[in-house]
Amino acid sequence: MKKMFVLALGLMMISSFAFAANSDVLMKNCKKDGSSACVKAGQAFLKDGQAGKARTAFKTGCDKNHWESCGQLAFLLEQGKGGPAKPKQIQAAAKKACDHKDGMGCAVLGKMHETGKGVGKSMDKADALYRKACNSGCGMGCFRAGERLKDATKALEQYKDGCKKGCGQACFAASQAYMQGKGASVSPVEGAKYKKEACDKGFKKACK
Repeated sequence: MKKMFVLALGLMMISSFAFAANSDVLMKNCKKDGSSACVKAGQAFLKDGQAGKARTAFKTGCDKNHWESCGQLAFLLEQGKGGPAKPKQIQAAAKKACDHKDGMGCAVLGKMHETGKGVGKSMDKADALYRKACNSGCGMGCFRAGERLKDATKALEQYKDGCKKGCGQACFAASQAYMQGKGASVSPVEGAKYKKEACDKGFKKACK
């Protein structure tokens, strides 16, 4: 038993060192050219629970005009991760991303207009931005567009589209719709399928 514990501890240490080395390489590339390496570095840090470092990586890319980095930065700050942020900071990153056709930036900007946080409250602007985000390939945009719809069938279609575009929260919303018979007939099979997709895409609530 003691040997197994030592072996497991050793493997954990090796894994930790490997992560650190990989993150260092990604951050080095990020600082060098501000490419997609900044997004990869940020995502790696988030996976390891280091939101502060993820914020640094995304901001580095955004400052170098890598629009996806701006969108990821805006979403991170919107979620209250990586340290305090003023609405103006979130808006700046989101607008920069959205103006250059990054869907996540549009989704964040849409949420700001929906809630009136830091900008003028406007449901019309929010809806337009969610549609733009979804059409740009952002699953979160599709999910948020679906949340605004009163027609359950159309909302479910948005959730499914968002799931297809990589948003775990959209997959979970589709799962719930099928389980509750909202927008479609009750289907435990479809519900389970979308719940698994949600978990696989990192939406932790679906993994319970």
